[in-house]
Amino acid sequence: MYVNITTYIKRHGERTFSELPFSPADSLILTNLTYLLFENIISSSNQKVAVCNLFVPSRINKLTDKTLYPGTYRKFIKAVSSAKRYKEIIIEDFHIDNSDSNIIQYASMTFRCDDFIYIGFRGTDITITGWKEDLYLALHEVIPSHTYGKKYIEKVIKKYEDSSLPIYIGGHSKGGNVAIYSSFSVEKKLQKRITKIFDHDGPGFKKDITSLEGYQRIEDKIERFIPANSIIGVLLNCIPKAKIVKCSAHSGINQHNPFKWDITKDGNFIQLSHNHKSSKAIKISLDNFYNSLTDEKLEFYINRVFLLFDTAKINTVIELRKHRLRLFKTFKRLFKKEDESVQKEIKGLVKSIIHTYLSNRFFRKKKKDEEK
Repeated sequence: MYVNITTYIKRHGERTFSELPFSPADSLILTNLTYLLFENIISSSNQKVAVCNLFVPSRINKLTDKTLYPGTYRKFIKAVSSAKRYKEIIIEDFHIDNSDSNIIQYASMTFRCDDFIYIGFRGTDITITGWKEDLYLALHEVIPSHTYGKKYIEKVIKKYEDSSLPIYIGGHSKGGNVAIYSSFSVEKKLQKRITKIFDHDGPGFKKDITSLEGYQRIEDKIERFIPANSIIGVLLNCIPKAKIVKCSAHSGINQHNPFKWDITKDGNFIQLSHNHKSSKAIKISLDNFYNSLTDEKLEFYINRVFLLFDTAKINTVIELRKHRLRLFKTFKRLFKKEDESVQKEIKGLVKSIIHTYLSNRFFRKKKKDEEK
């Protein structure tokens, strides 16, 4: 039976960080806390809140109601807020910036205790704007969240420059991408204060970053984890040496859910030797898709997708689930209004993606059969 982060907290939450050193599971737990809507209970960046004070009637719904998994998060908060290991952690320096017009969905916070300082970046939330900023990673080397993340790290590290506590940085999904970008883009002096960087199934970058001097200075400090059927974590130019995590879910998008990752009693993830063939096929398909388009064409189609959401009045992933029929009808209506040449291109692109994906799955299955 697998142990997820909530069960892990219940079983091992009474062990202190002296008894059980900071682990990848701890990083995932803290990055999972970044998804809570602290903007509903924290009014300024100077305000602080202890983890033990999160599970109270006046706060619990405000923190969870508009998250992707409200019920699951309530159980998670109940466990973490009462666990000896986590309850005294202070959450401070909360910063948020969400803007539909500027295409930004960003939040960061610092977790501080007697044992460490952890800078956490929120990943993609339920908003369509958050997903649009993700897609802009394919268009721009630097997105707004990168800029905010770099400034935030500079501020926090300088704030604790006289502290001897280890500084960890991490995030899940886009938060992992921002953690890596922010860490390699700050000056060398600040990089030396970083102990470790955790990337939990974050997407890659528009261009390969491994030759950059800033990246090479922190390369050995990065721990990157992706599930076996990863979709998000194989997008674009990803950094190498990802550790493959075993999950209780089967499909790629469900494996992105941090509550589905399997954890050992010492706080490590149960690891596999390689990722699944479907994850590899998806990466090849999407890479071929990106490479077949100019930046101008890619931006055109991205904007068309979000025009569809806007016209259908769909602003969140939850609304997308509820109103798929409305979205389909809106798509048909907008598609008919497009020029014939654009219609032809859209059909061709969809066919190309499907063909590449299926052919790569067939190739890998055939190769596996031949090796038997």
